[in-house]
Amino acid sequence: MSINDTIHQHLTEVLKETAGGNEREGLEYGLRLLARWRTQLIQNTLFARYGAVVQSGPFKGMTFVDRSAEGCYAPKIVGSYEQELHPHIEAAIARGYGHVVNIGMAEGYYATGMALRLPDAIVDAFD
Repeated sequence: MSINDTIHQHLTEVLKETAGGNEREGLEYGLRLLARWRTQLIQNTLFARYGAVVQSGPFKGMTFVDRSAEGCYAPKIVGSYEQELHPHIEAAIARGYGHVVNIGMAEGYYATGMALRLPDAIVDAFD
């Protein structure tokens, strides 16, 4: 079953249930379901167009995973993920640290990016 079919089926069930139940809760659940569906469509579109290659930012050119553990795949591939940190990441890279520690690594975006940008550094990552 495709993601579109799955979403349609779940949303139809939720809206049917709201007819006799708590309409607000059913609608809120349905809207969350549609938001997840839209996120998946955006992720699939980006992956089809760029593969898993980060397009800009401090880790431009890095090959990433095909999906994100935390649901924010699109900004990572586009290169705008936590954009407010970009100057600090560039400053850390410019210092040429020999050891980088990443605690709470999820799928390893920062650990992999720092290893790419600081090829002589030891990068330890923990989740």
